[in-house]
Amino acid sequence: MQEVTVNIFIPEGTTSKMLNVDIEKESITVGIKGQDPILDGKLCKEIKKGDSIWCIETRKDGQRILQLSLTKKD
Repeated sequence: MQEVTVNIFIPEGTTSKMLNVDIEKESITVGIKGQDPILDGKLCKEIKKGDSIWCIETRKDGQRILQLSLTKKD
């Protein structure tokens, strides 16, 4: 696998401007501004920071998901 996808459920009405997403080559921090992080930790392997992206998707049932696509370094 060259890429890993991480899905995080976020509260309804959350916009991209409300999120704090920091993807580094060895760590990730994800949260809603002004609140404790939802995800905050070190990765077990390095990723390609410039190739890794995130977006918000809305499922058919209305649930919103923050989707992180992380590209592995090796």
